[in-house]
Amino acid sequence: MRERTARWIGAGVLLAAIAFGSVARIHTALSLPGFDATRAEGMLQSDPALLYYITQRILEAGGLPPEDFRSDPRIEHPAESDVPAMFTVGQEFFVAWAYRLLGDDLPLHVFCVIAMGVFASLCAIGVYGLTRELTGKVSWAAFAVGVYAITPANYRTVGFILVREDFSLPFFALHLWLLARAVRVQTPISIAIAALALAAALATWHAMAFVVTLGAGCVFAWFLRSGQDPLSTRRSWWIPAVLAGASLVVPVLRAKLFLLSVPMQIAVAMPVAAAFARRSRNPAAARVLGGVAAWIVAFTVSLALTRLVAGEAGDYGHVLEFVWSKVRHLGVRPEDPLELSFGARLLWQGPFATGSPAQLLRALAAAGVLLPVAVLAAVPRWRSGRGDGREPVLMAFALVCIVAALLMRRLEVLCGLVAPVALAVLLSRLRPVPVAAWTVGLALVQAAVFANHLAGYSLNRWYDAQRTAALSEAIDWMRAHLPGEGAIAADFVSSPAILAHTGRPVVLQPKYETRRSRERIERFLEALYRRSPSDFRRVLVDEFDARYLLVDLPLLFDSRYQAGIAYGVTRVPAGSAAAALLHPEAEVYANVAGFRLLYATSGELPLLRIYELEAPVPP
Repeated sequence: MRERTARWIGAGVLLAAIAFGSVARIHTALSLPGFDATRAEGMLQSDPALLYYITQRILEAGGLPPEDFRSDPRIEHPAESDVPAMFTVGQEFFVAWAYRLLGDDLPLHVFCVIAMGVFASLCAIGVYGLTRELTGKVSWAAFAVGVYAITPANYRTVGFILVREDFSLPFFALHLWLLARAVRVQTPISIAIAALALAAALATWHAMAFVVTLGAGCVFAWFLRSGQDPLSTRRSWWIPAVLAGASLVVPVLRAKLFLLSVPMQIAVAMPVAAAFARRSRNPAAARVLGGVAAWIVAFTVSLALTRLVAGEAGDYGHVLEFVWSKVRHLGVRPEDPLELSFGARLLWQGPFATGSPAQLLRALAAAGVLLPVAVLAAVPRWRSGRGDGREPVLMAFALVCIVAALLMRRLEVLCGLVAPVALAVLLSRLRPVPVAAWTVGLALVQAAVFANHLAGYSLNRWYDAQRTAALSEAIDWMRAHLPGEGAIAADFVSSPAILAHTGRPVVLQPKYETRRSRERIERFLEALYRRSPSDFRRVLVDEFDARYLLVDLPLLFDSRYQAGIAYGVTRVPAGSAAAALLHPEAEVYANVAGFRLLYATSGELPLLRIYELEAPVPP
């Protein structure tokens, strides 16, 4: 009876945490200065606008994939885009189906905030289940889920309307719980659903492949240390089998060659190394040498196959370049952009900027102070290489998440996910007297920091009143005055807003996980900053088949580093298209040969300008 009561109490705490997280996300987003609950124009740009466009297309098709879903002509005009192969589609279908059932009386963008606010809060289920699995106590699971609900790092995406990690992370959190449970019970159904949850996470967020690589590396390291091969247990081979099947069935995983990824390489290397160890007189040495050798062989073969199928390092080659650049430059962006490849320059901005211990501490609050302690407490278990491996693997994953968050601020959310579990495991090892003081003190500090975080939360740069008004005004003008269906060239942040709200074809988009997308962005910026106006016009017309050009003055000016102009240099190359089209004086920007100015937003310095690309003057 006592156990049943505890379960009911734990379920109540879990539901309360989900409800609290949902309300906090939704209320904070809808209360942001600049958030317009009636019109989405002006607020949607970059990734959220692209997701919004895809969601709209699904709604127009009655909740089904549009007829041109595998050959969309508007996203990267004039090329056709295979949407489910280019993007991790999933969130869009969920929102579209939910909207058809529940949200017809709400503006779509407001419903997106509500639906994803609730869905993102479901991460609490995985946190609760994983903590209970590792500690065996409902009370500690309730504690962990409470800390999760008041950790600022877990609210990074509030206000962005649609972000893919909000849909993927709940599946990943669920996978962590189900995997820990499957290691214990080893039943077919437990293993299968753990693998399916991971496949869902991988299929709905590009960055999840990187996260899974970190986790697989921790499992591999524990195997090398302890000899505990998670793939040698009964039916555990279902996990790589399910992932392999998903990598062949899910279009985006097939296109990104997940079958040849590092996690799949490790899945091959561990059984090979285990077989070597069983036949050796020195199992520990044979396991380490065999494991490393097997992985090197698997990596080499996978790389060769990737180059054969996709060329170079495939669509994710820029991620490898970016990570290596971060390590090589110790997280400091070099002043000379030409020290980095274009792919690395493209990634090294915004949420992928280098973090700092102070920023990470603010994101985790009191949990950030104790998380390193929890990691250190697992060192003796790691050294011994004996016992239940789930805890040391979790702590190793927490450690690599800390390093990853310092390299890329966006990954703070991983620390926010694992920190509550790690703290619950740490505190559960204490004696009863100090543990009460620790938990109460931690909860009070965490709650105070979180309340202050929400009170001061803003997206001023994203929902800047002047910019959102200018973008909304330009979109209204395009709807009313641009004839025909001519494509519009613009930067990859503004382009999705045009796509989502006018339906016109654009030439660039912000999800540059494919080489084609990165090459188009590089070509656009190189021609803008390094070529004459006539050459730039020729690229837009001949290569991109564009009829119009939208110049977003602040965004294009901020793209200097990506274009290869040294950090801190405020002038653009003389004689370039940028020198004319980004000029502050109307006498210059309104009289560029080959570009007929049609419209400029109001204000002393128009932020947005729309040109028609005229035919070249005969020589």
